[in-house]
Amino acid sequence: MLFVLNFNLQNMIIKQISLALMLLLSIASCKKEETTTNTTVQRLVFGTYFGECLTNCVTIFALDSAKVQQDTLINTFIPINYVFAGVDLSNDKFVQVKHLLTEIPTELTTTPDKTYGCPDCHDQGGIYVEVTIIQAALGGNVLTTHKYAIDTDNTTDQSSDILSFKTKILTAIQQLN
Repeated sequence: MLFVLNFNLQNMIIKQISLALMLLLSIASCKKEETTTNTTVQRLVFGTYFGECLTNCVTIFALDSAKVQQDTLINTFIPINYVFAGVDLSNDKFVQVKHLLTEIPTELTTTPDKTYGCPDCHDQGGIYVEVTIIQAALGGNVLTTHKYAIDTDNTTDQSSDILSFKTKILTAIQQLN
């Protein structure tokens, strides 16, 4: 009788240990759910503006995965209310600047509308950047547009990524003009 009782006790302990091991293995094999979102830049609008000038006060371009356009209708610029209306530029121009779509700092795809520094406060002009992104979401894609006014002067609120991208934008504007 003692042998049967001892055998049942050993069998029960082995089952409990097996159950505990299976539980540990199942917990260890769980993957953490990815929290990153699938974000794609749909369009980049960029350019410069000067409030107190007589000619060529605003130069704005729009870039997407297929073309680059220039806004030729704008004479004055108010960043808050700006809506792009432009004409297509040549494919050669597009090829020169299409790299910008992949070089946009994450800060400009995630931060709500923002002003960096004090654009055009002392007649130095400003840089305008508008980033439209498509984010994959449950039930479909979500389109979001972020607008930024950036001081042409380097200011303390401009990260190294913003400073670098600002230089790339100014170079692209020179190439497109």
